[in-house]
Amino acid sequence: MDATSPLEHRPRILLVDDSENLCFALMRAFERRGYEVSCSHCPETAMETFARFRPQYVVLDLRMEQASGLPLILAAWLALVVGLDR
Repeated sequence: MDATSPLEHRPRILLVDDSENLCFALMRAFERRGYEVSCSHCPETAMETFARFRPQYVVLDLRMEQASGLPLILAAWLALVVGLDR
């Protein structure tokens, strides 16, 4: 990919939901609108994906079966504000 490719400047969205079908549907919808999308199906891996992928937006299921999404919001906020992701 060359330096002027529009794919390098697409906004990134992280989807976090335990429903793989919903993640897949949302991913396709966002990709059709020009977003780069990454999916995580559990809160444990979502923070790793957040740090690696560095999304501008996060779509998060707050009531997943394994755990609440609220701790992920706090961890992501701390990573951004305090710089813990660096």
